[in-house]
Amino acid sequence: MARWQFPANVTFGCRALDGPSLGPSETIQLSSSLAVHARPPVDLDATWQKWLGSIQVRQFSESKFFIVAQLKNPGLPVNNLERIEKLIHAFHCGLLLQGYAYCSGGLEVCGNTDHGHLHVGPIGPVFPHHPVQNPTGIQAC
Repeated sequence: MARWQFPANVTFGCRALDGPSLGPSETIQLSSSLAVHARPPVDLDATWQKWLGSIQVRQFSESKFFIVAQLKNPGLPVNNLERIEKLIHAFHCGLLLQGYAYCSGGLEVCGNTDHGHLHVGPIGPVFPHHPVQNPTGIQAC
């Protein structure tokens, strides 16, 4: 089975981007719930190949920029998935506004580790984000 770095009873999300790179950097912990990795935060095995397909597993594994979020799930049933997705998306958009994290696509994998077991889903594509060209030649103030 895949070896995750997530503790039990958390909701997590991992956005792997095709294109940007952190270089040889170690994990950058931005807050208790958000980090950026230069390498996959998970080892994908045959089970993952079955879930994702070999092409997506290869693309995920070869990515050099991962945005990872996790939130502890309280004892009561709660769905932190929407909060995780918004956190990852907002951080990615912030990087785009700074002129970084443009990508040709990617893969986002979310899930939880409730009761100490890995539950994966949803899994979806990250659509391309390209630099905006200024065709009019208008100068910024």
